[in-house]
Amino acid sequence: LFAAHGVAAVDEVTSRREARAMVLRDVHRAVQLHGQHFRGRTWGHVLRVAELATRSSPENAATAFRTVELVQHSSITLLGRSALTAFIACVGSFISHSAGHAEGGGRLSVNLSAVQLTWALADYFVSQQQRHAPTTNTAAATSSSANGGRSGGSGRSGSVVVQWNSLLHQLRDGGADARPEVCHSSLKTLFPLVITHGLAVPPECWATVLWDVMVFTLNRLEAQAAAAAAHSALDVQPHSGAERFSVTWPTSFSATAASWR
Repeated sequence: LFAAHGVAAVDEVTSRREARAMVLRDVHRAVQLHGQHFRGRTWGHVLRVAELATRSSPENAATAFRTVELVQHSSITLLGRSALTAFIACVGSFISHSAGHAEGGGRLSVNLSAVQLTWALADYFVSQQQRHAPTTNTAAATSSSANGGRSGGSGRSGSVVVQWNSLLHQLRDGGADARPEVCHSSLKTLFPLVITHGLAVPPECWATVLWDVMVFTLNRLEAQAAAAAAHSALDVQPHSGAERFSVTWPTSFSATAASWR
């Protein structure tokens, strides 16, 4: 009930920042003290409160993100399938959030911390898949025999596919961020994450991973590089003291892009 009221309080279109800050602090304390008892829709309300804070002040966004980190570190195993999917989207909202940046705040620590949180999520996915692997393999073999070779178990496996796809899309979208720090951090996490955990990514994900994430990202980087080259070509004779326009991508991007050609 408190979380549902928290959503209403944070979502209310008023200038009462103090009230919003108080709600966010109370939600954080409630998760800290009683999170082990939360179930079902309660987590959805908590995550909704946190996500709405990304549209508020930098201080409120930072408070809400501490709650997200708390859920990741101490309550992630309590999240059901739908709540875990919502949690991934919530982390993505902190990767791209711009609370206070338009006012010259320029604080990117929350954005960059949210990017790092995606790696912790991937590690969690892998550990859960390894934990359920023996049961899943046995059940899949039985179901496959019963269905003439067609694999069953669409419940949990379907959720795993959705979760991996959502996680990688958050990093892909972070890689399109106009702020270089967020863009570079997202891309420097995306490619190593796929390399490190690629074997754990379900086969059903790979069409999306390849085309909607990897190729999409590389095509965007190529377009940006071409635009930068065209801009540089126009600047044939720069004025004295003027700097040429340049875009520097990490060497890992170049190596990865080259391997795809």
